[in-house]
Amino acid sequence: MIRLVTDSASDLSYDLIAEYNLSVAPLLVHDDEHQYRDAVDIQPKTVYDRMRGGQSFKTSQATPESFLEIFKSFSDEDEVLYLAFSSGLSGTYNSGLIARDLYKEEGGKARIEILDTQAASGAFGLIVYEVAKRAKAGTDFEGLLAYAQSLIPRSEHLFTVDDLEYLFRGGRLSRSSALIGGLLNIKPILTVAEGKLTPLEKTRGRLKSIKRISELMGERTGGNLKGQTVFIYHGDDLEAAHKLQELIREAYGAESFIIGEVGAVIGAHTGPGVLAAFYLKPVE
Repeated sequence: MIRLVTDSASDLSYDLIAEYNLSVAPLLVHDDEHQYRDAVDIQPKTVYDRMRGGQSFKTSQATPESFLEIFKSFSDEDEVLYLAFSSGLSGTYNSGLIARDLYKEEGGKARIEILDTQAASGAFGLIVYEVAKRAKAGTDFEGLLAYAQSLIPRSEHLFTVDDLEYLFRGGRLSRSSALIGGLLNIKPILTVAEGKLTPLEKTRGRLKSIKRISELMGERTGGNLKGQTVFIYHGDDLEAAHKLQELIREAYGAESFIIGEVGAVIGAHTGPGVLAAFYLKPVE
């Protein structure tokens, strides 16, 4: 039997996890006193509300033990594919590798393949979602592995944040840049390139940043979004997510969308108000 494993940085909804029978290893979120399992002990809304109140959070990778527990729940005849959060942003991928070694040392016989998606949040979730659909349709393990590998270079992230203070708190921006950017109402557009967070452009004002995300999608895909599902994720700002959805639908004829929340782990670094679009570049 084919088993699909992911981790909580994919930010997939409980409904999708259940529909596609996914096993999910939680990353960890920390405040000054407690440690929480992402999407198990703490939810995004709680993190965003507390961040607005001045609370800071730190995050850490999923543990090898959490993966080992998942791997040991499978039978020796199973074929397991773990699609992992970008190794450029977290050590979670390495935790999966360690767990696989431990599993084999303990006599486990299931085949376990581990892929670094080089993606985060909805782009990561989109890869998992597309592979899961193929698995449910009956694609064999080798086919799934090849398909997953083909999606990695095609997955795209475009996102903006509403308050630069949170990027400063997370060590992604200097204090002076955050202060000046805040005064000038700068809203950066960022992406993930080669598995790492990368700035693309700067805009001024929330609405301009939302419009620019839609424009960049067109520039980077040739406007070819028909037939694919676009993921739009937000940090407790559903109104902005719907605005971006309408811009994309009107401009490019995209019809299938999944709107969700940027999870607690990613949100702890971006803050409330983060808004992102995730999609696949056309096959060249």
